[in-house]
Amino acid sequence: MLSFLTHYLQQKTRLNDVEIESPGTQKLISPSYGQLRKHVIELQRQKETGEQQLRNRLTALNAWLNFIGATDEDTIGDEFGPKFLKTLDRFFDFQTDSGLADRTVRDRLEFLSQWKAAFDEMGFID
Repeated sequence: MLSFLTHYLQQKTRLNDVEIESPGTQKLISPSYGQLRKHVIELQRQKETGEQQLRNRLTALNAWLNFIGATDEDTIGDEFGPKFLKTLDRFFDFQTDSGLADRTVRDRLEFLSQWKAAFDEMGFID
């Protein structure tokens, strides 16, 4: 199962590991996890996603933050960039070893891939 998810996520993130500069001297910068959280909540509410599904997505993000030792105030780093797949593999092992149901672990991995996609699409400018 993990190899399938890893392959799936590699396809989605392959182009996103490139540093992009906008015209002039402005560069894309990383938002904080709190900014990402607000962005996704707003998008989900615009799409009228059910509250339970939104809570499940937030639970996955909270589990990720606890795992990497980050808070909403922290800037998103390499764990959502070039180190995403390695960090996700370690997160998978941690979640599995914690005794969570296989379905819960799979759902959290899928939600994290959605958080990563939302981060990639944000394109914050300094």
